[in-house]
Order: sequence, then structure tokens, then C-alpha cells
Amino acid sequence: MIEEKSTDTELKRNARRIKSLNKWRKIVPAVLGVLAAVLVMMYVASLLFMKNGTFTVSVKDYGDTRYSLTLCENADFKRKTSRLSVKAVENVNNISVADLPTNLNDTDGSHNGENYLAYTFYLQNSGTESCTYSYKIAITRATLGIDGAARVRVYFNPDYYRASTGEYNYSGAYTDYAKPVTGGNGKAETDIYGNELVNFVNDSVVVENEVTNFAPKSIAKITVVIWLEGDDADCNDDALGGQFKADMSFAVVGGTEE
Repeated sequence: MIEEKSTDTELKRNARRIKSLNKWRKIVPAVLGVLAAVLVMMYVASLLFMKNGTFTVSVKDYGDTRYSLTLCENADFKRKTSRLSVKAVENVNNISVADLPTNLNDTDGSHNGENYLAYTFYLQNSGTESCTYSYKIAITRATLGIDGAARVRVYFNPDYYRASTGEYNYSGAYTDYAKPVTGGNGKAETDIYGNELVNFVNDSVVVENEVTNFAPKSIAKITVVIWLEGDDADCNDDALGGQFKADMSFAVVGGTEE
């Protein structure tokens, strides 16, 4: 009788173990399925972010309050910041330079068109001493060779407001940048009007330069326009679905006496 009870007990234990094991066999796949779904959602979200993206403008802290830069979307500088960001245009089609409005430098902040990005902002010397600063537009993403058809127009007016005289300069001069002609040994692109464009500095930098003698409280005005040029030979079916993203940055190099 003792052996029979022992056997019954062991059978019951084994039955409970089997039942518990079967339970876990049902739970584990469900948990793994949920984790997989979460990972897929995170992956898709990252793709959407990279696709839609933003155009960002930033200033680097020099570490000396005598030499300081600040940004604003308006010349009144009521909302000073070290970083500006605007949502990029989604799913753009190529256009011609002739399709761009002539008043791209007249509206503050974001004023994107249907197939181009346009952003106007201001840079101020918020320090107490004149300084030299650098600026750069860096290409942070370019796929499927789409950068070959990308165009970047920069309206750059470093003397928009001169604090020493209180005078404004409303110059609307601009420069159009593009990669050199593919296979052209560095030859610059030309637009439909025959104007020669300025080459990108390299595959990752559109333009990089310095401005000197930027006096305290003085203001520079900048407008950046980005589009895909349909008249470029690189604007073909191979570039369909390609992505292009660029950001602009400013940094104090030092005082004018250095």
C-alpha cells in the first residue's frame, strides 16, 4: 500500500509538471510574439523619422560669454535659442530652378513650398566682444545618389544689421550649390540660365566658411532653400526613393584680436 501511494504521488507530481510545462509552452511564444511586434514597430518608427526628418540649425557653445552666438526665427530676438528645427518636406518631386518663387528671402521662419524646403532665420552676436565665426552646411544623409541632383541655395547676409551704426542691409544676394558634374573631373554644374553653380566642398559638406568682425548685437540673416533639380542628368529613375538631409551649424572661432 505504501508503494502504491508513493507511485500515485509521483504520478500526480509528474502530471502537474507536464501541465505547468504545457502552460509555459503557450506563454513563451506569445511573449516572444509581443516582443517581436514591439521591435518591428520601433524599426518602422525609425524609418519614418529618417524619411520625414528635420532641417536643424545650431550654434556651438564657445565656453566664453564674451564670444557668444544665438539664433532666432525673427530679427527681434524675443525668443533666443541655440537650436532651431523645422520639419522637412515629405515625398518631394523634382522641379526646375525656374519654379522657385522670387521672394524666398522675404518670409521669416519655415515657408516650405510643395517641392522645396525654405527656411529663414537670424544669427546674433550675443556676447560683449566682436568675434569671428564659422558656418557649415553638412550633408547628414544621402541615398541612391540623390545628392547628385540636390540643390542648396543660401541667401547669406552677414551685415543684415550693424549695431555700430544702427543700419540695416536688405541685400537679397544668394549662391546656389551643387555637386560637380558626374564624371566631369570637378566641373561645376550650370543652371538652365547658364549660370555656373558653386561645387559642394565634398561629399559630406555643402559649404563651409568664416565671417570676421561680427560686432556685439549685430545680426546676420540667412535663408536656406533645398530642392531636387529635374534638369540635372542625375535626376533619374535610379534616384527614386532616395533621401537627402542637411543641417547647418555655427561656431565661434575666436575674438577678432586673435
